[in-house]
Amino acid sequence: MFCEKSIHIWRKNTLVCSVPTEHNVYALDYTPDGSRIAFGDEEGYVGILDVAALQTTEQRISSEAIYAVKVSPDGKFIAAAGADNRIHILSPQLERVQELRMSKSPITCLTWSPDGTYIAAGNVVGNTFVVPLENPLAYRPLSAKGEVVAIVCWTANNLLRVSMLSGEVHIHEMPSGFMHVSHGRLYGSNSFALSPDGIHVASSIPSLPEALHEFKSGNVNIVHKAVYVYEQRISRRKRDGHVSD
Repeated sequence: MFCEKSIHIWRKNTLVCSVPTEHNVYALDYTPDGSRIAFGDEEGYVGILDVAALQTTEQRISSEAIYAVKVSPDGKFIAAAGADNRIHILSPQLERVQELRMSKSPITCLTWSPDGTYIAAGNVVGNTFVVPLENPLAYRPLSAKGEVVAIVCWTANNLLRVSMLSGEVHIHEMPSGFMHVSHGRLYGSNSFALSPDGIHVASSIPSLPEALHEFKSGNVNIVHKAVYVYEQRISRRKRDGHVSD
């Protein structure tokens, strides 16, 4: 079962509410205080769900799907990325703040550094980028494996964990970028979010067992969707006489 036009919120194993949205939601994330949920959808919209009022506000920021949405640690910014290869930085009111263009392929996942000064993102061709927001042109490419990046996670002790779809995990010591390699896919899903107090779960997948399965499988459904769209794009460009994307 894949994402649908709703955001579902559970408390333990009980469904608390389902809030309809205009389009299929691919990514969501709680704000640090748990009062709102930021989300992105298949049509390039980013939205905010007020958890208490159960009302949504949406703004279209791209003509293509949004696969990843993350709220900054201080709650002052929302980062959204997807099929248009860009990272869009928005205010809590969904106003455009910044646009980052370092990737040449669709972005599948992203994360903030613990201090909120960097964003890390991975794409469908195995590139991982670390971007300083004060000077985006000084971004650092960390790896290029030729396989899909499924999850990026920046830990409190300054380790950037990058999980490839194959199950290989790259652990980068930041800021040096020194890398260790391990195996065992990281848990996580763009379409699954745990509230900051650990009490509620939000997902665009209508079944809690299915949402948990997506979380434990390491974001595979969203990643496969991104890869499919990317391959279709490449096929169209080749038909039009272009060699590569």
